[in-house]
Order: sequence, then C-alpha cells, then structure tokens
Amino acid sequence: MNFPLSEKKLEKDVLKKDKREAKHIGPIGIGEKALYLNSFYIDRMYYIPIEAIERVYKRVAMSKGGFSGKGIFASLSYLVVEYDGGKEKACLIRKEWRVDEALSEIRKRFPHLPTMSKRAEESLRREEEEEKAKLLPKLSEEAEKAVSEIEEADRLLQEREELCKNLAVRAKQERMVQSTNPYYGHFALLLFFGGLLCLLSAGIFYKNGDQSHAIVLFGFFLMLFLVGFRVRPTGRQNKEEVEREYEESIRKMKDSLPEDFPIPARYAHPVCLLWMKQNILEGKAETLASSYELLKKELKELDSTKQVSQKVYDWLVVIKPMFMAAEYRDE
Repeated sequence: MNFPLSEKKLEKDVLKKDKREAKHIGPIGIGEKALYLNSFYIDRMYYIPIEAIERVYKRVAMSKGGFSGKGIFASLSYLVVEYDGGKEKACLIRKEWRVDEALSEIRKRFPHLPTMSKRAEESLRREEEEEKAKLLPKLSEEAEKAVSEIEEADRLLQEREELCKNLAVRAKQERMVQSTNPYYGHFALLLFFGGLLCLLSAGIFYKNGDQSHAIVLFGFFLMLFLVGFRVRPTGRQNKEEVEREYEESIRKMKDSLPEDFPIPARYAHPVCLLWMKQNILEGKAETLASSYELLKKELKELDSTKQVSQKVYDWLVVIKPMFMAAEYRDE
C-alpha cells in the first residue's frame, strides 16, 4: 500500500506499474513517475509524483562528537524532498552513501530537478566568489608543475571512478566499526531480553484468553526488537568482513595506480587532489609533498566544533573517514 504525500496523485494502474519498475536504493525507490519514500519503519511507504517535486537534496545532521566517532551514529543522513509549494518530507537513510547514490540517479533521470537546497545554492555561489578572490594572480614555476601533476593524477582517478567510490565507502564502514562502543552491545542484549519476556508474557495472556493484554505486550516485543537492532554494534564476523573489504579496496587501488602516484593508495580520491590543488592555487603550498602534508594537517584540525563552508563540509564527509580509518598513516 502506498500513501500519497502530495495533492497530486497517480492513477492506480500507473502507480502499480511505476512502483514495480522503480529502482530501489536503500529504503527508497526511484520510478519514472514518482519517488517512493520511507517512513521510520517501512520502506517505500509514501510516494510523491515527479511533477509535484520542486527540489531534492541531502541533509546531514551531525550527532554529538560526530567527527570524533563518539555517539551511536557518526551522522544522521536524510534525503529531503520539497513539494507542493513548500511542503517537505525528510527521509532518514542510515547509510549516507545511499543518499548520494539516490541523488546521482535522480540527476540522471530528472536533470531539471535541483539537487541542492536553496540555502546551499546561495552559500555555494558566495563561496565561489570568495575562493576566486583568494587565488594567486600568478603561480611560481614549481607550483605550476605541481598543479599539472595533480591534474594528471586526477585524470587517472577519474578512469577508476568505481575504485574510488568503493574505497570511500569501505573506509566509512571501517571507521564506523572502529568507533562502535561495545556498551551498545550490552544495551541491545537487554532490549532483546526484554522483548523476549514481552513475547513470552503475550503468549501466556493469549492462552488465558486475555487478548487485549497479549496485543499490547506483543507490540512492546516488536518495539524493543526494532530498537535493539538499530543500536546493536557490528558483530565480530561482520567486523572482520568490514576490515577485510577495507584492506581489499586499498589493495585494488594500489595495484591499479603507478608507483609514483603522488598520494598513498588508501587516500586516492579526487577530493584529496582537489583539496591539494586548492592549497597550491591559494599559495598555501608550492609542491605536491607540502600540499599533501597540509591536507593532513587541516583534516586533523577540522572537527565537529569547527564551522566550515558547504563545499569543505561536502569534501570532509567523503575523505575524513579515509584518513581517520587509517589513523593518518602514509603506508
């Protein structure tokens, strides 16, 4: 069953066909006629026709200590859909890369839809003007050479787009595993134990003919189990699998790159190169080595207490987990 959020609705037959053929990305669906959005518990429960949608974008809310790895979640990511002249639906999606994947698919299918918030668009415009004012009018010969080498390295990474995406995703997963507090496991076990007691009690009440109490207790059982699944830490086998896939993503990247690639394979992502290039263009560094060391220094200094531009924040959420997962090691 799908519930329409917009005043505009699809015909029953059109809706049924479109949802069946929609591409599933995490808990949402992207059809040709509508977006299918999740509630807190149920995937693709609601829909909004494409013609009613005005804007779709990502919103990331940092939990306390987001960049330090403290808290149950490092961040809370949402896909936000604006429709019907100002209404908004924010869908929580636990894996941020799924939001990016969904936005990429939306841009491909519906290029007319803006995929940034109005505030982000305005902020980006101001940032671009400020950045232009920071650029050096002329670079030294050494800096020009470094920029050319960075651009060549970026070309190589563009040819390895899937490897770059995989590396970033595996690094985020590895960082989440490293940051998981073992006490959440104990809390999850208590929730599961409480849920089993509720289920057992519900069975006893139902057997004795008291259906009303049985239904209430069964509801508590479902609630405790759902909450328990959300706060449980990654299991040992999953942890080992995440670590194995993380190391494998680094190995694949390293094997695909020339030995003289300017940065370590574990950080081989176009955003790292963009950051390094920006430092050189602004005169903060002149060589590849100095721009790379400055990149690491700036990433270490930037945490959840610092205020940064939208562009820098977008860069941070991609590459900072890569450096934190590796503890800023070069090898």
